[in-house]
Amino acid sequence: IAPGGVLNYGITGFNSFQRAGVITNHGSIVWESTATMPWNFQSSSLENASDGLIDLKADGSFTRHSGSPDFRNYGILRKSGGTGDTSISVPFTNNGTIDVATGRLGFYSDYSSTGGRLQFGIGDVTSFGRILVNGNAPLSGELAAVLLNNFVPAVDSTYEIMTFASSSGAFTNPGDLNVGSGRAFTPLHTSTSLSLRTLETNDVIIVSQPQPTTVIAGNPAEFNVTASGTGELSYQWRRNQSPIPSSNTNRLVIPNAQPGNAGTYDVVVTSGTGMTTSLAAALTVHVPPSLTLPAANQTIAGGKEATFTVVASGTPPPSYEWRFNGNPIPGANGSSFTIPAAMTGNVGDYSVVISNAAGSLTNTVSLALVDLKMFAGVVIDGALGSRYRVEFTTDVNTPTSNWFDIGVVTLTNRPHFFFDLDSPSASKRFYRAVPLPSP
Repeated sequence: IAPGGVLNYGITGFNSFQRAGVITNHGSIVWESTATMPWNFQSSSLENASDGLIDLKADGSFTRHSGSPDFRNYGILRKSGGTGDTSISVPFTNNGTIDVATGRLGFYSDYSSTGGRLQFGIGDVTSFGRILVNGNAPLSGELAAVLLNNFVPAVDSTYEIMTFASSSGAFTNPGDLNVGSGRAFTPLHTSTSLSLRTLETNDVIIVSQPQPTTVIAGNPAEFNVTASGTGELSYQWRRNQSPIPSSNTNRLVIPNAQPGNAGTYDVVVTSGTGMTTSLAAALTVHVPPSLTLPAANQTIAGGKEATFTVVASGTPPPSYEWRFNGNPIPGANGSSFTIPAAMTGNVGDYSVVISNAAGSLTNTVSLALVDLKMFAGVVIDGALGSRYRVEFTTDVNTPTSNWFDIGVVTLTNRPHFFFDLDSPSASKRFYRAVPLPSP
């Protein structure tokens, strides 16, 4: 039977495969009659190739009439109709798919398997696929189950899908069989049977999880999730496990992210038969640095300590780099910078670059030195308007000391402070105030 070809056994009565050798099916062999089908092998074998389909839509039998026939399946052998027994009384080998949607396939001669797939349809509590093996059943290949006719089995209900005299081997997928609609089947083995027990399961699967996101304050932040499940899915996004109002699609957008939006975000995805929660993804909001208190210019006397200090904020906390005349100062990486004893070489412009992952700013100040001097003088207290001549001498112990006139003052306030502007250059001076007559 060539690919695309159909052999339809749609008649009643005796039907036989007659040919000395192997009849190979690359197309479809179907039985569409409502009557029980008898198929006989007369000195012929039947091989269902990997691209072939044999669909049994009614109960019947495969029997040996003559010769030494066998039945080899590499494609799909499906029992889609009939609630009774279809017997196969010729040696059978399976390396393809046996799909029993209803009724039972009974293997009454040698049954062997080198892999393939056994699939059982569960249509209701009484109508489900079964297999009977008269001898040893090699449990090899993949075990599968499907729900038919929108049937949802009750939790803990059990379906005996295989009976056998003995069994050997093991299926390649020993775990639970997820069939959707919030149900899965777990296999139960005994020495003579294999059953499926119904479990309740969550059929919502997160295909693509939300990813951690970092944005600069004022920019939008976005989270996405991709999920699959039975029927229409609904979504509820949460921040720190608290629901976010009006966030019910698979995409969450925060148009103007601010530090108060930082936290962990997840989404609860619900279907008609299950619910699951995505992994939590962190939102980090970076804030560029800003100056709370800028550094100030410094003017100090030579040899004195000079300290520049800034107070800045930002997220993450900013770092600092101090510079002198534009050049980085090694080791100056705090919010303050101190020059222990400022000298002429320290005079110039100082700046600090304040930066974090969101941006940077620069604060520039200057350092100047002044030459501070100590001035000597005399305090005069007398009547307002009175006049005094201020004199100094370098030696009060010598009677003939000369006193030198350094100025005349009229008291406009009392006491009056008179400073000798030349005193810083003198090693020693003594002062006196000599009253003068009123003008």
